[in-house]
Amino acid sequence: MNTPLGDMDMLLVAKNKKSISDADLKLAHQKGLSRKMLTVFLTTGTLAKKAREHLEKHLKGYILLRELK
Repeated sequence: MNTPLGDMDMLLVAKNKKSISDADLKLAHQKGLSRKMLTVFLTTGTLAKKAREHLEKHLKGYILLRELK
């Protein structure tokens, strides 16, 4: 991906589920860490309450979440 800081490699994780759990986010984050990449998480569903809290507390800045409608 081309950014103002130069080219960056990012891991794209896409889920076609109604509800995204915190386990889905943790797994995506682990895959990104193992590849030393920022993770972009695309979903057609919505985050569960626990997943949203985990994202805000622990994964902010590590996962970019985009909910597709």
